[in-house]
Amino acid sequence: PIQWGKSRAAPLLGLTQYTIVFWPGISYSYLEWKKFIDDVKENISNFELIDLGGKPLGMLRDFLTEKGMSIIVRPDGYVSDVIHLDSSSYHDSISEIESNLSKLNCGVNHE
Repeated sequence: PIQWGKSRAAPLLGLTQYTIVFWPGISYSYLEWKKFIDDVKENISNFELIDLGGKPLGMLRDFLTEKGMSIIVRPDGYVSDVIHLDSSSYHDSISEIESNLSKLNCGVNHE
């Protein structure tokens, strides 16, 4: 599992629900990323959502690619899925994340 506790800069996982970690990549448009994260928060609930954009990454940086990604993490710290994000179609990324959450049967809420 990912060792979140080794760095104070690492995010805290949800204890009873899946956590979705969002990484914009090395280079990104802040305004486009902010809109994407706002859309995610509006469309996906029942999960711990963590935005790593502009945050110090500590030891977590070694796990991340240069391009954007979302990482679906189980409460025990094991990675369930990684979805690569395309900044040209963030809307499609939200649909893909929702679809993968449904396949994992981990409480996706389609409101």
